[in-house]
Amino acid sequence: MKILSRIIVGLVVVIAVAGIIGIFLPRDIVVVRERTIPYPISDVHQALQDPRFFNVWSPWMEMDTAMKISYFGTIGEGAGYTWESTEGSLGTGTWKIEKVEPLKTVKVSLTSESMGASMATFTVRREDRGTHVSWKLESDMGWLPWWRWMGLLMDSWVGADFEKGLAKLEVSMKDRPQPRTENFRLINLPPTHILSIRHTVDVQTLGATFARDYTDIAAAIQSQNGTMAGIPGAIYHTWSATTTDVEPYIPVTAALPSTGRVVASLRPAMKAVVVDYYGPYEGSEKAHELMDGYLRQNGHTVVGAPWEEYVTDPTVEKDPMKVLTRIYYPVK
Repeated sequence: MKILSRIIVGLVVVIAVAGIIGIFLPRDIVVVRERTIPYPISDVHQALQDPRFFNVWSPWMEMDTAMKISYFGTIGEGAGYTWESTEGSLGTGTWKIEKVEPLKTVKVSLTSESMGASMATFTVRREDRGTHVSWKLESDMGWLPWWRWMGLLMDSWVGADFEKGLAKLEVSMKDRPQPRTENFRLINLPPTHILSIRHTVDVQTLGATFARDYTDIAAAIQSQNGTMAGIPGAIYHTWSATTTDVEPYIPVTAALPSTGRVVASLRPAMKAVVVDYYGPYEGSEKAHELMDGYLRQNGHTVVGAPWEEYVTDPTVEKDPMKVLTRIYYPVK
């Protein structure tokens, strides 16, 4: 009995000491792994915003091939998925893209039954050999000592998964469907009546801005018994990495008066070079770069602000590679 008592006392002492030490261990843990991938930064950054593609190269999908996945959204901010797994270490959870910085970062929130809440950040930068990708996980281990002890092991546990995932990302990029920019042509455009709202906005809020503006423009058309005459679009008067002077518009069949912040105008007849871009809106910058090259090679001089027509509604077409944006540059 004395031996058993000593063993029990010894275990209690060990647990107590471990608990006391655990209180002083780091609460916040960070795991980072990096890899250079031989693909353009625009392609890699766009791929990191696609939750469906994430599960092509995710290191955790191999742990339970029968995992139940339910996607929401398509690509970019607000898109993600929920999962349900019978694998104990995976359980259930949610993966959601919270914020995207163009050609810089993709921030993802992770909430799981087993590990609680954490934040993952993918950061990209151009390199001579392609794109440098950093995958960082930040997690709060809470106040419980045993969770903080587990935090000491996170770098080796999760880091190995990150290394495996980034290696598979490089391989998977080869087979990922890519956006298409095709059918450059010079056309003559007739004069067009439009209703529009022009303002300078943060590029991160373009989606919400367009939704609000198109709602107000449509209401103005309806209140005046007007008729839409084509596809909604947006004129880009200026563009930078952070802000844009943008003018969402809807064409109408006849002149209508301005009302409130909705302004009526007539776009004159003109020549324009137009190209079709198929892919998520976040990747359209590459189409504008190709347009710039086409214009220079063919001796066209741009004489005004470019605009885009949003032919396909991405909330209806779930495959982002089938979403068509038509890009126009007025020329002489």
